[in-house]
Amino acid sequence: MMGNKRRWLVDIEVYLLWFAAVALGFWLALQLRTSIQFSVIMLYVRGNVWLMREAGFVDKVVFAILICAWVVGVVLVEAYFRSGAARHLPPEQRGLLMKRFARIFGPGLLVLFLVDLFNLLMLGMSSAGWWQWLLLAGELLIGVLITRSGQFFEKH
Repeated sequence: MMGNKRRWLVDIEVYLLWFAAVALGFWLALQLRTSIQFSVIMLYVRGNVWLMREAGFVDKVVFAILICAWVVGVVLVEAYFRSGAARHLPPEQRGLLMKRFARIFGPGLLVLFLVDLFNLLMLGMSSAGWWQWLLLAGELLIGVLITRSGQFFEKH
């Protein structure tokens, strides 16, 4: 009976971590789309009405590719976490699932930081409010801390 309860709790932990990673991936896909839109508008269209149709097509194709990549990522991350949970049951391997989470979430947050920084630079740094700088600092700090914590779990 105790083994089933422990397994059930591990399943909840896996899916909570999986949901966090999936939500980050979705947010990253949306931010990447924004970056691509900024790039296309500022570097390619530049106010030309005729090129706006082409830019709209490029946006739709890129968004479809990003969402397909996100769906594939959802499946792969779930399998990665699930395989970590299968070996996660013994107490001596308590950090395996957290190490896997840190390997996915930390670098994902750092990529999100780079995308948000790019978006800020494209819009102009003078247009940024204090909360945008705070968000960037938080993404960088938390991304580094989570990535480093994965190395901590690797040792324990």
